[in-house]
Amino acid sequence: MLALVDSRRLYTHPTVSRYAWPEGADPQTHRAYRVTQASNDRAFEEVPPEEVANALVHVLQGVPVMAQERLLRAGLERLGYRRRTDKIDKLLRYGLHVALTGGRLRLDSEGRLTLA
Repeated sequence: MLALVDSRRLYTHPTVSRYAWPEGADPQTHRAYRVTQASNDRAFEEVPPEEVANALVHVLQGVPVMAQERLLRAGLERLGYRRRTDKIDKLLRYGLHVALTGGRLRLDSEGRLTLA
């Protein structure tokens, strides 16, 4: 499917995959995420790490701090998914990495996550 997309719209995460972005959208500044209504509409592997990061940030906007496992579960559900396989867990954690290294989330002294 990505072979049909203009290469200028592809964004690669070296350890994960390549994702297509709409024309004019910048993955670094994009702050939205799409909620999947049914898991057969879009496989979790098709969700860009930036959207995962955005969902995690959105979850934390309602609470001051959250344990990592609870945040990952809440982020998965916010995106419209329930089942958490090893592969999905890896992608969730990569999305968390994107949010942390992008300066949007941080770990507190007790290892919990909070907005940066």
